[in-house]
Amino acid sequence: MCQNCHALGGAGGRLGPDLSSLGTSSPIDNIIQSLLDPSESVKEGYELQKVTKTDGSIFMGYLVGDGTDELLMRDMSGQETSLPKNQVANRENVPGSLMPPGLTASLEREEFIDLVGYLSKLGSSGDFRVTNEKFVRTWYASTDTDAVRSLLSGAVASEAIAPIEKGRMPLYSRVAGGLPLEEIPVLKDVDDREYGLLTFEVEVLGSGTLTLGFNSIKALRVWVGTEELSLTSTEASTMVDPGKHRVQVVLDLGSADQEFLRIQVLEDGKQSSQNRLVTEN
Repeated sequence: MCQNCHALGGAGGRLGPDLSSLGTSSPIDNIIQSLLDPSESVKEGYELQKVTKTDGSIFMGYLVGDGTDELLMRDMSGQETSLPKNQVANRENVPGSLMPPGLTASLEREEFIDLVGYLSKLGSSGDFRVTNEKFVRTWYASTDTDAVRSLLSGAVASEAIAPIEKGRMPLYSRVAGGLPLEEIPVLKDVDDREYGLLTFEVEVLGSGTLTLGFNSIKALRVWVGTEELSLTSTEASTMVDPGKHRVQVVLDLGSADQEFLRIQVLEDGKQSSQNRLVTEN
């Protein structure tokens, strides 16, 4: 449930604060208090605001930006909306937190202790630190068997890319950047072999080389757009133009030799594209 509103390394919900460094920025007592009584202390910038427009309509959300001519607000779904100031009649803070109390009431004592222990470690060294490396953290997994069969059959044109939109679910990497294979939905080909089909997006700002790094390439096939990469080592590159590029990953789950999948966008210093990983839901 935390991921619905909070993110780690930008991956997850956008309604609440990113939790990447929570453990190093908040004492454990404050973390416990926030879980039990969220309205006791609301982080600056996450105060709920009520905007009354000149036409009488009301907009509820968070203030993201206060410009000369407009307000940039984030609504309850995490979407950002611009409101012209000449259409704003009144703006006021709404007391309390959007996070409701009692979310941990169903947890057993040990479960609550585990949750607090995990949150209190976020930002510390090792597996609990979100690094500056560009690991893929937001994935979309296909739940449509026809999609993986289309890719494996060699149909890498638009008809192979489109089916992933038919049935997809968001997945998020762990703090250290790896996606556990056990969390990937299982799809079967015509021979009843088990595969996973995942996608993520890279937004490219300048033409150049896009280089991806993999923790393992065994049982892995990767497409950037309609081009399948040649995986002869744990790094693979392709030339890209500005714009958003969809990367599709097919993993033979029955032959994979790793417990998790980790993909990183690398900067190789040789005409690298200027890019960022797309993490929005």
